Amino acid sequence: GIHDDLLTQLAKIKDLKVISRTSVMKYRGTQMNIPEIAAELGVSTILEGGIQRAGDRIRINAQLIDVSTDEHMWAETFDREMTVENIFDIQSEITRHIVTAIRGELTDEEAATLAQRPTDNLDAYEAYLKARVFLNDPLYSQEKYINAEEWLEKAVTYDPGFAQAWSFLVGTHGQAIWLGYDDSPERLQAALDALNNAEKFGPGLPETIAAKAEYLYRIKGDFHAAEPLFAQASEANPGDSDLLNGLATTERRTGQFEQAITHFQMAIDLDPANLDARSVLLDTLLTMGAYDRAEPLADLWIEKYPETQIFKTYKAQILTFAYGRLNEAKALMTEVDPNLGFQYFVTITDTFLFDRDYQGLIEILGRPPLSQLADNGVYRTMIPELVSRAYRYMGETANAEKYTRRAIEIGAAYRPSSIISASFNLQALALAYANNKQFDKALATANQSIELQAESDDSIMGFWNSINRDMILGMVGQRDESLAEIERLLKTPVGLSRWELYLSPDWDFFLDDERFNALARPENLEEAGQ
Repeated sequence: GIHDDLLTQLAKIKDLKVISRTSVMKYRGTQMNIPEIAAELGVSTILEGGIQRAGDRIRINAQLIDVSTDEHMWAETFDREMTVENIFDIQSEITRHIVTAIRGELTDEEAATLAQRPTDNLDAYEAYLKARVFLNDPLYSQEKYINAEEWLEKAVTYDPGFAQAWSFLVGTHGQAIWLGYDDSPERLQAALDALNNAEKFGPGLPETIAAKAEYLYRIKGDFHAAEPLFAQASEANPGDSDLLNGLATTERRTGQFEQAITHFQMAIDLDPANLDARSVLLDTLLTMGAYDRAEPLADLWIEKYPETQIFKTYKAQILTFAYGRLNEAKALMTEVDPNLGFQYFVTITDTFLFDRDYQGLIEILGRPPLSQLADNGVYRTMIPELVSRAYRYMGETANAEKYTRRAIEIGAAYRPSSIISASFNLQALALAYANNKQFDKALATANQSIELQAESDDSIMGFWNSINRDMILGMVGQRDESLAEIERLLKTPVGLSRWELYLSPDWDFFLDDERFNALARPENLEEAGQ
């Protein structure tokens, strides 16, 4: 925890490049020498040390090493009583020595920032640090937020005025809503209460500003309002890779894809082991259809991080949407352990659907872990609608109608708290109406999804809403308008892929129209051997 806080302190100092915790922890107990570590991390100075705790006392030794000479620039041992005041005093003193040795004296503003203590309660501080351990997990999963939330709740119970703990609670509540595992009104209120407390007890803190940005992003879906707040928080803490990652993730939603990629790269420079930034960077390139830029990165990271299977998932998407090499994509997905991640869900269901293995699609949706998504707000209407399509394509009309009715019943009654769950719900409900021949309702629901999140509001979900509406236009017989939209969406940074049109049975209703076939024909069809 002290390690983590030191990095947080140093990240606030301008003109210092500070490598994040996830990237340096692998050197704990390493046999590598200092120059080797420095070369891997791209740094010229290394701080090393150790912490011992015995009862009510704490001993910290620290030494700052100049890599070029392998000599100490500064070294000291602190032996103090274990109190919050002493811990923060030691951290501030270490930070001052580091900055003085590397850059020169602290500015008055920086000195004032270092003097601030987030809490005076040792139990609250330790609970907060345990929460940060979970939040530092580089993999994007609901488990990390559930575990972190438990400790953050303890932190604010011990110290109700702990602004930073409230700020991170905004994020855990926001992720519960965004990921769909709890989008109840109670969760929504808990997120708002946490934000209000963060702003009450820590107005102007970078963590509070970032919390407001998280609230706007995850709950309100107002990415244009969230972006400048993430930028402001990142400017205040220039060495914080998580804030850069948050800024880049928001820039994707506002259509600034190249700027987002730049900020993802900066986050990776600060945290070379940050797999989450790499993952979302790849996703951004794929979303843009920039397969030529994404593929070498996917190949490199599959080789470098073989235990991180999401890179194989992205590679499978590249094989499918760039080349139509579905057999290779299917084979690669057999190497990925089934999981609850959105990318796995989308990729595995597309693989079965495009391969027209409808029975396989139904089976994988009906067994763990994907069966666990039935009550998730993002998937609750989507899954029965997808199953209904699979049965319809198999010619099993009775089962298709049963699941279509179920999707309509669930979707029409569902009132999600989050904008992302609302968008996915409306998309699936519109398709279910169309498959049930309720064409007026289908088009009205598709239009409602556009009103909720248009392309100008969200450069990812907005385009998905447009694609969904475009398909429904074709299904209800408005072919000229649908074909014009297909042509437009094939040219947009986030839009349709020719291979998707060519492979997906969802577009088969258009195969009797040569205008569609001309648009859907992949330019590299012959290369794929099809």
